[in-house]
Parts: sequence; structure tokens; C-alpha cells
Amino acid sequence: MSDVSVIGLGDMGTAIGRALVSAGLAVTVWNRSAAKEAPLVSMGATAATTAGAAIAASPVTVLCVSDYAATTALIEGAALQDRLLMQFASGTPAQARSMEARVRQGGGRYVDGAIGAWPRQIGSPDASFTLSGNADDFAAARPVLELLGGQSTHVGSDVGHAKAYANAGLAYFAGHWIGFAQGASISQSEGLDPAVLGEMLASMGPILSNDLLLMGRAIASDAFDEADSTIKTIAGDLNWLAELAETAGGNNEFARLAAALFTRTRDMGLGDKQHSAIIKALRG
Repeated sequence: MSDVSVIGLGDMGTAIGRALVSAGLAVTVWNRSAAKEAPLVSMGATAATTAGAAIAASPVTVLCVSDYAATTALIEGAALQDRLLMQFASGTPAQARSMEARVRQGGGRYVDGAIGAWPRQIGSPDASFTLSGNADDFAAARPVLELLGGQSTHVGSDVGHAKAYANAGLAYFAGHWIGFAQGASISQSEGLDPAVLGEMLASMGPILSNDLLLMGRAIASDAFDEADSTIKTIAGDLNWLAELAETAGGNNEFARLAAALFTRTRDMGLGDKQHSAIIKALRG
């Protein structure tokens, strides 16, 4: 028996395996392409012949594959009795709940999670993990998690909740990435350096952090009256942004989408509310 198995050796899975081997654990690995096993084997890991053999080799298995369909195929026919599976695939809360039912039907234990780190941060204090599922199963997974990062948070017994948070966070980051790229494109059209834009926005970190806290509280309490900036003002500003993006010769889809959402919210009679009130338009 090894201490832990890792199935799926893309960049993230490999980083997880490397951190666990470096921590002194006996690690079994498996990947569909055996060539990706070699670097970890050279560090001392053991390569399993099949995914089922990897699960059988350890009391805990970390699954870091592309999606739940891939996980379903890999665990088909595997002996899950008394094995704890820790799943980090991308997907939905419903898929997480379905996977938990499948694993428990086979006599196994299951927690579902999301990774808040880039592969290079695994094993460092900067990595964080959000998991959901049975509290005892989370407690059993914690010794492995503590070797992978600085913080592991259990968000409840409903196994779908970690994926709900993961997708909610992705919605924010998608806007963050697209918005910065839109701004960088406009900067370049004016002969400005996008690196300077990055520095300017980074310096606003405390302001942006506080804004996130305020938006969360406003939406949770459905109270949008305390407005540092209003829906009406932002709607007008975004229409100018869309025009500028188009004038600069670039794609203005993102700016048009943002302007349309704020305009729709304003037309719902919410023009004097703070900007997080756009959730009312997003809810339909």
C-alpha cells in the first residue's frame, strides 16, 4: 500500500504528485499517457498499470482529470470499498452529487473540491482548496491537503457546494480577464503600455477588495441604496467604452454586453442604485 494515489498528470496533477512525493509520502500515480508518469517515477513514485490499480493501491486517491465523464470512465469496475476519492475535475454541482452517489454505492468515500492556485503554487502557502462533502471524509482528506497548500476550507456537507463556489468564482475571473484584455487593447490603440495599465490596476488592490466585500453584502441583504457609483452613471460610461473600443478597431462585444446589462438594469427603475444591483437583470 502507498499513502496516496494521484490519477491525472496534467500540469496540476503533476504538481500535486510532486508536492506529495517531496513531502515524503509513498505515492502511486497513473495517467492515460504513461510518458507523463516518468518524471514522478524518477522522484520515487510508483506507476500503476491501470486507474483501478491506482485506487486499490492507496486509502486516498486524488483525481485531477478533465471532467466527470472522464472520472466515471476511470473508476468503472474499480474496487471502491473503503477508499476515499478526492475529486478536482471541472464541472457542475449536479455532477458532483451524481459522482458522490456512484462512489458511495460502491462502498467508497468521497469529497469534491476546487483548487485556488496555479500549478506552480501547489505545495506553497499561496495554494488554497475548497472542498465539500461529509465532514468525516473531509477530516480524512485533510492530512493530504495540508501538504498541498496553505489553506483548505470545508464549505459544508452538500457535496455540490464546492463546485458552486468554483463556478461563481470563474464568472468573476472571466470578466476580470476579458475586461483587462479589452482595456489593454484600447491602451495599445492609443500608444500606451498595457504593462503600465496592469501596474495602475494592481495599485488599486485594496479598493477593489473592499468593493467585492460591499457587493457581497449588498446582494446578500438585497439592499442597494448606498451607492458610491450608480447604475445610471455606469451605464453611460460603458456606452462610451463600447464606442471607444469600436473606434480603436477592436472587438467591442464585451463592452456592448456590459453596457446592455447596465442599461437594462437602469430601465428596470434601478438607475439610482449601486452597481451590484445588475444582479436583478441577471436573475431575469
